[in-house]
Amino acid sequence: MSTARSLNETLAEFQAKRAETMLADRLKINFEQRQLLVKTADRSAFVKTGDIVQH
Repeated sequence: MSTARSLNETLAEFQAKRAETMLADRLKINFEQRQLLVKTADRSAFVKTGDIVQH
């Protein structure tokens, strides 16, 4: 039987691995880039419940 993992658990594991394997200065730059994306994201453009996504 397989164990289902949450997305947060998977992302936490991924971040922990990056913290172990990336050089500190590159990890800091990457973190700052991600923070900038979070701060400047246009959340009104995000897909919402009920939206129809076409491909």
